[in-house]
Amino acid sequence: MLDLNEVTETVTILTTKHKRKHDLLSCFVSLDTETSKHIEYNDAGKVSEVYGWVYLYGLEFGGAYTEGRTPSQLLDDLERIRDTYGCTEEGTHLVVYVHNLSFDIQYIKDF
Repeated sequence: MLDLNEVTETVTILTTKHKRKHDLLSCFVSLDTETSKHIEYNDAGKVSEVYGWVYLYGLEFGGAYTEGRTPSQLLDDLERIRDTYGCTEEGTHLVVYVHNLSFDIQYIKDF
């Protein structure tokens, strides 16, 4: 379980596109997942199905680190941060950096 440190600071930024102010938590999440896939071939040697899954993630936030094994555990950790620090779509935002997002999103986009 993620041991959350006390993060009280926010930073206000002004976006140039929409000229809106956004409050960001002063800490951000660094996230990395490890994924795997299994490919099944039909009798003609063509790919019939591809299964992919997340089998491990590591998450760092404000000096606290946790890891987990399932997408639901990852969501639980992110929701704890959201709920603890009052992150909302219209209020304070949390920045999440994901290593290899373009690859990993293929496994987690439908979850």
